[in-house]
Amino acid sequence: MQNKIIFDICGTLYNSNTTMDFCEYRCDKKSKKIILKLSKTILAKVINKLSLKFFNFDLIRVLHVKSLKDLDINTLQKDANNFVEQYLEKKKIDEVHNILKKYDKNDVILVSATIDPMAKAIAQKLGGLKYISTTLEYKEDKCLGKIKDDLLGNKQHYFKNQEIEFIITDNKSDLALCQMAKEVVIVSKNKNIKFWENQDLKVSKIIKV
Repeated sequence: MQNKIIFDICGTLYNSNTTMDFCEYRCDKKSKKIILKLSKTILAKVINKLSLKFFNFDLIRVLHVKSLKDLDINTLQKDANNFVEQYLEKKKIDEVHNILKKYDKNDVILVSATIDPMAKAIAQKLGGLKYISTTLEYKEDKCLGKIKDDLLGNKQHYFKNQEIEFIITDNKSDLALCQMAKEVVIVSKNKNIKFWENQDLKVSKIIKV
């Protein structure tokens, strides 16, 4: 069985929440822009933090995904490709990309809670990598503005009884997946370093961002 080399995307390869940044990048209706702007208020962030803590439900993310409703799948993918070229290239975390270059592309898999058009665009940009991501719900090639299958906090379920050679991530929600890996590299802000240091993990390096 082939060992897995896993790279997270958001906050790891790029200093960006790619789903939310993409939704804001391509939002072209005033009413939707207002909703996305309100989701960034302090009150909304507090409510979202509680929702995540107790229900693992990201309300702000759901509102952002809703802004994609009625886009056809081809337009969505084209916009995602443009976003990677025009926005994400400036958000690269170079140290992580240098680590990526050390591995055979055939062994690497991107595992991210970002939405599927974004994961596909990034995977193609990085040389045709394999990926597993959150998937959007479509009907007759139109986005319904809803999530069909969500990887947020659920990544470990895709790797049951599999060998994970290496994982690099910044997400606390990836703890269960990290516990399955032979080697772990963490990307972390200062405020989260103590959390990772207190875990029983085979951490070879912590990259501070």
